[in-house]
Amino acid sequence: MSLPPVIRMDNVSRHYSLGKTDVTAVNNVDLNIQNGEFLVLAGPSGSGKTTLLNMMGLIDKPTSGKVWLDGEDTTPRSLNNLTAYRRDKIGYIFQTFNLIPVLSVYENIEFPLILSGVSREERRKRVDDAMEKVGLQNRKKHRPRELSGGQCQRVSIARAIVKNPGLILADEPTANLDSATGLEILGLIQRLHEDEGITFIFSSHDPRIIAKGKRVVYLRDGTIEAVEDK
Repeated sequence: MSLPPVIRMDNVSRHYSLGKTDVTAVNNVDLNIQNGEFLVLAGPSGSGKTTLLNMMGLIDKPTSGKVWLDGEDTTPRSLNNLTAYRRDKIGYIFQTFNLIPVLSVYENIEFPLILSGVSREERRKRVDDAMEKVGLQNRKKHRPRELSGGQCQRVSIARAIVKNPGLILADEPTANLDSATGLEILGLIQRLHEDEGITFIFSSHDPRIIAKGKRVVYLRDGTIEAVEDK
């Protein structure tokens, strides 16, 4: 029997109220994402890609429609009820890194495992392994302010993979990096995808990321304009 899609979105819309104005960020989107995909949500600013990514990651809920994860309809459940699922099974990479400034590299990577109740010995093994995969073994005691932008993003990636998630969502992961560093980070993410079999979903308008996507979903004004399979 075939596995269900990692993510299934059925007629999903998301509306916001700005004063007396109703803003449609995502409008009637249908999308299936299979296990092991390397998919890019592409489009200009305001196209709805970040909102769509946030609904995939259970950070936000649709105004209408349904979002399924691993065959489960998540829509009836509250965001608080979905916290444990989001914490344990989904990794996130943000353009602003979202590191805790008072914690070291090691502690930032370890933090989600503490929240999940992982034992100290298991945490040590996983953090050491994650740091090795992203090339940060010699930075474990450094604070974020002591790192370059590329190193901060490597910490963010290590923090995402340390939970051994099947799904990682990356919101504009190269936006705050120079061209050379952005290419390094993209290469690292590609290697992790190939070696670990992780499903990666990006929101990006970076042509380098779009070019690497094995499937690209183009968004405009909150709707899917086109889908490109490579």
